[in-house]
Amino acid sequence: MLQEKIKTHKFFPLIVTLNQKIMKEMKKFLKKSVLLTLVSASFVLLMSTPAFASSEGNRWYISTTGDLVFRMKDMIGFEGGSLKIDYKTGYGASLAIGRTINCWRAEIEAAYRKNNVKNLTGTNNNGTSITVPGTPIDYTSNFALMANLYYDFYVAPCFSIYLGGGIGGSVAKAPYTSHQILFAWQAMGGIAYDFTCNFALTLGYRFFATTKPKGNFDSESIPLKKIPMSQSIELGLRYKF
Repeated sequence: MLQEKIKTHKFFPLIVTLNQKIMKEMKKFLKKSVLLTLVSASFVLLMSTPAFASSEGNRWYISTTGDLVFRMKDMIGFEGGSLKIDYKTGYGASLAIGRTINCWRAEIEAAYRKNNVKNLTGTNNNGTSITVPGTPIDYTSNFALMANLYYDFYVAPCFSIYLGGGIGGSVAKAPYTSHQILFAWQAMGGIAYDFTCNFALTLGYRFFATTKPKGNFDSESIPLKKIPMSQSIELGLRYKF
């Protein structure tokens, strides 16, 4: 009886409409509150992460990597034609010592890389070409001493993304040259996982290049058409002390 009186009351439709509007606004408010909470939590996490990185202060470290090296093709031009050299996937290793300064890292690195020749393709000016396979004595290698600078972006307390670059010198050997000292530069990027306070695993990419070496072929001086370049995928370990 009471329910029927309430339903037939003249203000009942207004109360129902008002209640529906209130519930709708409350749902909107709750959604905004949840979104605001998530955004705030993400902001606090991002703000606190650099504090974690910088809380370690300035520390020395030693790092080492093992590399898969992908040497880009060399193109050589000489009178009467040209020579293209394809390389097999090679290997490399590096050892570095450096110091962290908050999110920055500065280091001195020694690295070695080697790629065997896959094949050589000679083309004369008439367009005729011949391809011969490489032999075990046909290879390119370089030993580089580099000064590198990195910046670590800490995206979580144990994870960071790093970007860096370096310059230095390289003692290079190729099928068309003797050992030569060349200017070298490189760019690096990758990720690091700190699995303890002192040790970190790294996975990265490296682009490495040098100036053009002076070549010779059958005692004839030959120009290189492009600078020697390589790309590497590297797995490493870093120890901080």
